[in-house]
Amino acid sequence: MSSAALAAKAVAAKAFTFTIDENTEQVLDSLKSRLGKTSRAEVLRKAIALLEVATLAKDEGNDIAIVDRSGSIVTRIMLV
Repeated sequence: MSSAALAAKAVAAKAFTFTIDENTEQVLDSLKSRLGKTSRAEVLRKAIALLEVATLAKDEGNDIAIVDRSGSIVTRIMLV
């Protein structure tokens, strides 16, 4: 799904409430700061978009990878 399609879906937003543990809260807040986001919801939307890309790759029989600046694969990520 393209980023435009994801943005279009975001327009019809719904509120969700869920509980997270203290460690997850700290990670979420750290990511918010490191990504320059203004809300936890923005971080969660970005995380969901990344998971969607990974899932689409898996559905097509592919993996995703972390690639260094020289183009070498540092880590291959396989969803199971």
